[in-house]
Order: sequence, then C-alpha cells, then structure tokens
Amino acid sequence: YSGLGECFQRNDPTSEYSSDLLPDDGGVIDIAEAYEIRRIINVRDSIFVFAENGIWIISGTPFAADSYSIERLSNIGITSPESLIMVGESPFWWSKEGIHTISYNEQTGRADVTNIAEQTIQKFYDGIELFSRDTCTAVYDEPNKKIHWFYSSDNLGATRPAGSGGST
Repeated sequence: YSGLGECFQRNDPTSEYSSDLLPDDGGVIDIAEAYEIRRIINVRDSIFVFAENGIWIISGTPFAADSYSIERLSNIGITSPESLIMVGESPFWWSKEGIHTISYNEQTGRADVTNIAEQTIQKFYDGIELFSRDTCTAVYDEPNKKIHWFYSSDNLGATRPAGSGGST
C-alpha cells in the first residue's frame, strides 16, 4: 500500500491535546472478520464490502469518518469479483451457494441478501464446478433487462453462458 505511514487527518493522531478524528478526515476502516475482500461498491448512502467469507455494509447518517457503523449482512460471500454486476441500485453476484442480490426491506429500510437461484435454477447452479464459479463473469443486457453470467465449462478455460439471471 503506497499510502502507508501517511496521515489522512487534520489533527495529529499522536497529539495528547487534539488527536480526535474529524468528520471529513480520511483513514482506514478495518473489518477484522473479513478476509479476501473481492469488491467494494457504493450503493445509495452505504458502502458494501464483498469478501470471500461474507458481505458487510458500512453506513452512517450522514457518513462521516468519526460516525459510521459496520454490519455483517451475510456469512455468504462472493466467489468471483467479475460475477458482481450492478443493475440500478441492486448488486447481483455468484457465491458458492447460489446467485444473490441485495434488496431493501420497504418497511425497515434494511438491506437484505437473497439467493435468487434458490426457487428457480439452484439444482442447475449446484452442478457447476467450484472452479467455474470462481472465474465467472457477468454482463448486463440493458435492452432485454437480463443478466448473463459466463463461466468455464472445464478447467481448460472454454466458456459458455450460464443462461440469464432473469428479468430485473
């Protein structure tokens, strides 16, 4: 990391008098439980962190360096960073367990992770080798409002479409 050792805040963090973090300071947010972070995206007023072992949301109202919260949304992570595609304000991605999206509960406003393959193509998805899930790529077909995922049908790298993720 090229910025290691640099100070991204106005107050001196080593000062015994004025070391407080200010709302517009920069810095680092540590998510101790996350490993193999694959993607970070901004949706609405939140930051979503997609790691191999789960999904986290970092939010604040308003977001500030000295006032934010970190919440784990799911223990199910992301396999391939290229499998993640944004459709409007909704991310869609592949995991070891299925195809997922984040939607917002209308009553609570809370973000929820849903396996969209579970009620449709889960059996087909389960038949795709783990290697292929780890290297899949997503493309959004805007005119037809469909997501297409492409994956290797063998360890030699030949690709074939996984079909579409359905209309969104």
